[in-house]
Formats: sequence, C-alpha cells, structure tokens
Amino acid sequence: MSGDISNYSFGNTPSDDAKKLQWVKIKDGDKTLLICDRVILVNVTWNDLNSAGWIFGKEVNIDSAKYKLRSLTGGTGPRSTNDWYSGGTPANNEWDRFVTREEVITGLPAPVSSDLDSSLNSTDLSSAHNQLWNWMGVYTWCQATYSLNTSYRAVRGYYSARYWHYSNATFSYPDVGFRPVLEVLNPGTMGSDRLKAVTLDLGGGKLGGSSEAIQIVVKNGESFAAPASEGLTRPDGNTGSY
Repeated sequence: MSGDISNYSFGNTPSDDAKKLQWVKIKDGDKTLLICDRVILVNVTWNDLNSAGWIFGKEVNIDSAKYKLRSLTGGTGPRSTNDWYSGGTPANNEWDRFVTREEVITGLPAPVSSDLDSSLNSTDLSSAHNQLWNWMGVYTWCQATYSLNTSYRAVRGYYSARYWHYSNATFSYPDVGFRPVLEVLNPGTMGSDRLKAVTLDLGGGKLGGSSEAIQIVVKNGESFAAPASEGLTRPDGNTGSY
C-alpha cells in the first residue's frame, strides 16, 4: 500500500486469515521482537514514518497487549568502504544479526551465496531466505542516519540479503518501504490466550527445502494469525485490514 501515512494504523487481529501479517519471533537477550516478514507500506518517506513514531518506537495496543512499534536498525554505512554488499556497520545492527542471520538463530534459514551476490534472478526469488524475509526487489527503511551525509537514511535489501544503501529522508519511492517490528512490552503477551510461536508447516515444517524449521508468531488457537494493522494492501495486491 502507499499514500498518506495518516490513513493507516495498527489494530487488533482481524478474523479473515487473508488479511493477517506473518511475523518472525526473535529473542534478543531480555527482549522479544516480532519482525514482519515483508515490507507492508511503500511510497512513504522516512520523515513521515518518524513523525508517526514508527521509526524509533510508538506504543500500540494489539489484542489487549502492549508493543513498541518501530523499524529495524540497519547500520550507519557499508561495512567496507563503497562496498554496498558488505553489510552494515556497526555489525550489531538488527538487519545483519537477524535478517542476514550473522548470528546463528535456530529455526531461521541462513542466506546462501546466491542471496548475497550482486545479481537478481529467479534463484533469489525462490530461495528459502527470500521466501521468509521477502527482501528481493524492495528496500526496507531502517533507523540509522548515513554517517557521511545527514540528509540520508539507511535502507536494506533489494539487490541482496546483505545489501546496504541510503535514501533521502524526504523522498518516497515505490520500491522503498516500512517493515514493522513489534517489541513486546508487557509480560504474558506470548501467553496461552494471546500469541505463541509455532513451526511453519511448509513441506514438513521446512521453508524452500531448508533443513531448518521456521517459527512464525501466531494467535493461539488459530492456524496462523498475527497482530494486525488496518487498511493496508498486501504485496500481492489484495486490499483490506491486515
């Protein structure tokens, strides 16, 4: 979806399965993060997202639980000078740690060489890593300001799983967008009557032939569900409330 960000908000989980987002659960020390598996809003500027509180964090209530809604950290520049495929620096940014899986996280597929090179093709599209994170062909806005120019902000993805680049904070494009993160704020949010993590059952609990199980956060008692946002359009073109 694209357009005026004031038209969109995050609300309770809808009943229609076709209008629900999928989230990947990450335990980061004492924090629990739910990272959306895709960009959900394009043609939106970093400044607009920041004004809405969606860059560094805004408290939201979803299904009677509290979360901090924000964007991923992605590094202030490329790890190697002018090598946009080298990852971000500092290396402890969330995109490289979790999406690129530089930290070994049980249940998440690691990118293979074709996910990290400079060519885009059908192999990238169908890879286990892209099928989970949907990074191909779209940039994700991240929190950081580019270290060499304060007018620019970090964007990740599009050309490879590790690709780092920048975009002007005031510009909007159809291939740059918002990937939400929900940081759990109140204890018990993942409890028996709210959300839980389950193994995604695709080909025997595997994704794209990966030998590792994939966990998706779902609402308890349903085949799949997630915290939802209202009035957004899915990348496949379907409209409605997520």
